[in-house]
Amino acid sequence: MYDNSANGFCSLELKDFVKFPGIVIDCNLKWKLHIDFISLKISKTIGIVSRLGHFVPTETLLMICHSLIMPYLSYEICVWGRAAKSYKSKLLVLQKRALQLFYFAPSDAHAISLFIESKILPVNVIYFDTIANLMHDIWKGLAPSL
Repeated sequence: MYDNSANGFCSLELKDFVKFPGIVIDCNLKWKLHIDFISLKISKTIGIVSRLGHFVPTETLLMICHSLIMPYLSYEICVWGRAAKSYKSKLLVLQKRALQLFYFAPSDAHAISLFIESKILPVNVIYFDTIANLMHDIWKGLAPSL
């Protein structure tokens, strides 16, 4: 809002967080709120997909995962991907749970083989892959200029 005082400066309202399209930015840049937001979205999707598991093949479940879960994990990960490990572990647990449901694996089964079989990257590897691709594009002059 515009301040009518003589100096002509605008005053800004301090907020705890701001929702930007697809991302929640808190005032301390801790990313906990954003990760909680996408965790909720992913949890709901996993709940819906778990009901489909007995009716559709695993390949269909993986396509659903790629279209409804992975976008939440990869969107703007260059920005929030360095969040605290304790926050991101929540996302990794959800990824593992989804894969265990897709492959009808027990909840205590190791997820490494499931990640390999599904060709899905864990969230921390998605971050490093995205950063590596970004740095490659910058190095080769393929990234958009400012």
